[in-house]
Formats: sequence, structure tokens, C-alpha cells
Amino acid sequence: MTRTFYLLDMHSLIHRAYHAPMDDLNAADGEPTKVTFLVMKMLFKLIHTHKPDCIAATFDTPRHKTFRRRMYPAYKAKRDSTIDPDLITQIERIKSLLKLLGIRCVKKLRYEADDVIATLVDHALAEDDIDVVIVSRDKDLHQLFDIEGRVRMFDAHTEDWFAVEDVRRRWGVDDPAMIIDIQALMGDSTDGVPGVPGVGAKKALALIQQHETALSVAEHAKAGTSAVITPKLREAINATDVTMMLNLVTLVTTVPLKRTTPKSFAFTKLNTQAAVPVFKQLGFKRWSKWHESPAALAPDPSSKKQSQSGSGLTTNTD
Repeated sequence: MTRTFYLLDMHSLIHRAYHAPMDDLNAADGEPTKVTFLVMKMLFKLIHTHKPDCIAATFDTPRHKTFRRRMYPAYKAKRDSTIDPDLITQIERIKSLLKLLGIRCVKKLRYEADDVIATLVDHALAEDDIDVVIVSRDKDLHQLFDIEGRVRMFDAHTEDWFAVEDVRRRWGVDDPAMIIDIQALMGDSTDGVPGVPGVGAKKALALIQQHETALSVAEHAKAGTSAVITPKLREAINATDVTMMLNLVTLVTTVPLKRTTPKSFAFTKLNTQAAVPVFKQLGFKRWSKWHESPAALAPDPSSKKQSQSGSGLTTNTD
């Protein structure tokens, strides 16, 4: 029987909850709870509905300490603005609750959560009876999809599924591994990866279709042996450190983790009783109903603190 390994991209889940269109919430002692509440409710619904055999929650480490930042100082530098102290408080609270509930949290200094996910996916695919579900909507994780279709992505907020066929349509490639080369050439302004000036997604795809890899594109540009590379584009490619771009966009599958096999993250059920005192402290009054039935996970029409939105998140505070 095939088992399913769920990998939670906590950066994605937490920030979606942070930006959800609802009022801020606070416990009686003033602790902010909006993000904690939404993430916990999402987690209970996810586990009740999908019943994972294995599960891990992955977290980022300080951005300025990652190997990519040390290699290329501009990498994600635009994201270094001051983080809301309320969000920091809730991230730590979520980590502690996950541990109480019996879900292992995984992170590694110098690496990003995406690298941790890539490493766990790589180990999972080495086993014949494991399929992987990445709970995220991050396009940077598309390169982890395999051609056999054992890796899928799930958006916990919209409840949309993303399979290898969707990745192929999205990027125009047969093998998801080719996405790395496309990203290296087109870059990613939000992550501070410049890529080749003037090269967007369509041009990058055309270059890869012609020359197969980003390094091959660079070699043909240097030698002037490509029929699809114009003199202006050749100049731009020759001025770009394509190897550096590849290093920035390629996810690491060899992060030195203490636990890497799916069985290390085996899961049966949430240890809700261990979290009861904290739920009460935070004012989560109806936490027990989060996992009793799907109906209990839907918005309560009688609640006065309910927000209608397309986020897929339940926003009543009971």
C-alpha cells in the first residue's frame, strides 16, 4: 500500500494566514493569535481530511545566514525589511504547538525551507511505496516534481491540487528538472535573482528547447554558434554569471538533516490533549470540534467575527 508523506511549507502557510482579510485577534493576556488560529485550524482540517501517513513542518532559518546570501549578497535582500513583532511571536507559538501536537519541525542553519523540502522529497522518492504532497503554492518547488507523478502540490487555502501535468503546462517542459535552467536564465526579481537581462519566461524556454541547458546556452553564446541568439542577447548572456544563477535557483537535495526518511516522520493522529491548556490560554474555545467533523471546520454563520474571502480560511474565532 502506498503511503503519503505531507511536507508543510510553513513560510507559505504562515504568511498566507498573516495576510488573510480578517481582523487581528488577541488572547486575554494580549498575545496576538490571528495567524496561530488560522494555521492551527488549517492543520486540523488538513489532517482530518487527508490523513497523512507521514508529516513534517519545514521552517526557514535567518535569511542573512543562508549560503545563497553569502554567495550572492543581493539574494532576497529586498525582503529584509523589519518583520512585524506580532508575527515573530506567533511563529514561535506555532512551532511550540506543532511539537505538542506531535508534528516534527525541521530546519537547518544556512539552508532555506525549500532545501529541506527538496532533501526530504529526494529521500522519499528513493522508496517505492511513498508519494509526496507538498503543502505550498511556491513555484520554486515545481522543480521537485517527478515525471512519474509521485510528487504533487496542495494549496491548503484554496484546496487546489497541482500535479506534474500542471507543471508541464505552466512551464512548457516535459521534464520538471528543466525548470531550473529556465529560472536561471529568466531570473526572479522577487528573490533578487537577476538572470539574463532582457530574458523572460518565453525567451528562456525557447533557449532551453534549443540548447537543453542553461550552461549550454552560455557556451553557445560565448562561441557565437547559436542561430537563435542575437548579437544583443549574446552580449547579455556573456555578461551574466550563468553558473551563479543556477546555484541560486537550484534547490539542495543533500541538506545534512538528522532525520531524512519518511518513517522518521510517521504520523497517526494529533496529540490534541497536550495542546488543550495552550488552546484555552489563547481563547480557542471550540478547538475540539476542529477535527470531529468537516462541518465543524466550516465558518459559523452565527459568528460576529467572520470574514468572507476567497482565501479558503475559516475566520470565525470560536
